[in-house]
Amino acid sequence: MASTMQLNLVFRLGEIGFVLPVGQLIEIREGIQKWLDRSKTDSEQKVFGTILFRGRAIPVYDLGERLGLSAARELRALTILILGEAERPWGLAADQVDGIFPCTDFTIHELPLLLRREQQVYDSLDIWRGEPLIHCDLRKISAGWIAE
Repeated sequence: MASTMQLNLVFRLGEIGFVLPVGQLIEIREGIQKWLDRSKTDSEQKVFGTILFRGRAIPVYDLGERLGLSAARELRALTILILGEAERPWGLAADQVDGIFPCTDFTIHELPLLLRREQQVYDSLDIWRGEPLIHCDLRKISAGWIAE
């Protein structure tokens, strides 16, 4: 059996694909209308709402909004990825989870210098089944969201 360090999660925001090492994932929650509290939204911080996780409210962030992807989110179909460390978890809204796959199915490519921007939340792409996916680096994604 493969260890979690050798697996990647593929998820989507709209039609854009993302890949995340499973070792950074704590939990996946589907059908979030049961859990998401939208009264705690903060568009400046890209907080989509909060959910209860192990007895405390944690923020759920909207990576799509942070990346400038304008997608109408259908709440009943949304999935929340619980990420980070067990002591400081946070959520990330996703439209769809494709599954968990072996790292050997992916080929990572650094972005050329001309395509990099300052404060960009990613600097590489993974090619998976012929499709480029944004490689998630939680440190870069959470910068500005999560207090160190």
